[in-house]
Amino acid sequence: EPAGTREPLLAFDRDQVTGIRIHGPDGEPILLAKSDDGWVIPTLSDLRAAQSKVTGLLSKLGELEKGLPVATSEAALKRFKVAEDSFERKLSLEGVDSTLATLYLGDSPGFRRLFVRADGDRAVYEAQLGLFDAPDNSDAWSDSTLLYLDQDSLQGLAIGELSLER
Repeated sequence: EPAGTREPLLAFDRDQVTGIRIHGPDGEPILLAKSDDGWVIPTLSDLRAAQSKVTGLLSKLGELEKGLPVATSEAALKRFKVAEDSFERKLSLEGVDSTLATLYLGDSPGFRRLFVRADGDRAVYEAQLGLFDAPDNSDAWSDSTLLYLDQDSLQGLAIGELSLER
């Protein structure tokens, strides 16, 4: 095909994604699961995940396109950290019955750029992503607005025997 041809790096339907499993280089993978009320983090007792962060990641993954490959050799997969046994992040998009797509995120050639490789593809591409787009700890995915209180409606605060009133 001509070098200018652009095709999606990952073939998946966003509406079919029911889970995102993120593996880091060490430790247990984390799972973000789709529920009736939005995205949750099952390992944190189904704590609500930051919806905009999850949908933003899915949008970025859906927009990734193949360009010219940076490399295709087995040695390059390890060098760019996108091999099956050597990666910075491994993202698995899960459907109801199967894995829809898997993407390996590797080293960074520059600011907000990563080397990436789709599972089953030997080619390494450069993509406009950052490791901060797919953190590998549950706390980074939690919704920070969950405990937000409107200051105008707050009338008092009580901690033990101490109480403050407006």
